[in-house]
Amino acid sequence: MRRKRVGPGVYNDDMTTDDRTQWEVTKTGEAEVRALAADLGISVVTAHILVGRGIRTASDARAFLTPSLEEAWSATEAIPGLASASERVVRALRHRERIVVFGDFDLDGISSAALTL
Repeated sequence: MRRKRVGPGVYNDDMTTDDRTQWEVTKTGEAEVRALAADLGISVVTAHILVGRGIRTASDARAFLTPSLEEAWSATEAIPGLASASERVVRALRHRERIVVFGDFDLDGISSAALTL
């Protein structure tokens, strides 16, 4: 069986790994999962994951699935590390230092790094 690198992992031809990791699936009530899936118009699999995370109502699920910076960070000073990062960027600009923008390899990391530039 051939192995191939995909992102940070190495996988067999059938996209399985050899690490023998055992996943623990949270037990959820089937009726609760189906009701959430019907209320939101989502798959039972997605509803099962939400309920397993403790998100049991349609309103809680909508809030989780449609995050908002305004709600999560209503005050920018509450964002951890933002003040020190801002001060460092200002200091670099004043001293004409180079600034490196790093984004991880997934879609949101590449997109945010590109937008920053």
